[in-house]
Amino acid sequence: MRYLVLFIFILAAQCACSQRPEFKQKYLVPENYRMIGVNASPLLVQLVPFNKSNPLTTGPFNVTFYRFAETRAFHTALGFNIPSEGEDTDFENIHFNFRLGFSKRRALGGRWTYFSGFDLYFSAGGLNLRKDPNDDDKVIAALGPRWAIGYALEERLLLSIETAAVFGFDLEFGTPEFRFVPPVALSLNFILPK
Repeated sequence: MRYLVLFIFILAAQCACSQRPEFKQKYLVPENYRMIGVNASPLLVQLVPFNKSNPLTTGPFNVTFYRFAETRAFHTALGFNIPSEGEDTDFENIHFNFRLGFSKRRALGGRWTYFSGFDLYFSAGGLNLRKDPNDDDKVIAALGPRWAIGYALEERLLLSIETAAVFGFDLEFGTPEFRFVPPVALSLNFILPK
């Protein structure tokens, strides 16, 4: 079974890496477009167990929505995990994360793109990171810069990874909070022209 999963993963990786010869090295994105990003890390962790990590702790956001006007964008992101009630409920992974902010896209050459931005954050229960203690009573309001880098697999398909610094305070006790969100989530982004 292990060899079958490995064979399927290698076959899928080969299909993803084989690109059409007519794909331009510098893709000119439309002037106005939308982009939807989905966190692909839970699927990757289940296929290839990196240090046998928990597939539920793969970053604070599951889905991201962008609305671009030329090189600037307004974006929102949402991530949550609320286990259903039951005898074996794991209350350590409960979290709800939301952010909104502005981004700027800059082409680095070829298929590479750099994103930078500034966001407002709302987090309840933690940021869903491996060594970040999830506390279902903690609610944080914060703001901070964000950076991302992306690689275009196809004309409308982009893989990206991002990192952020989060400065805020706990809403219950008023204590200051600082978190660095490492680049733990691999996002699969789909460009949808207007």
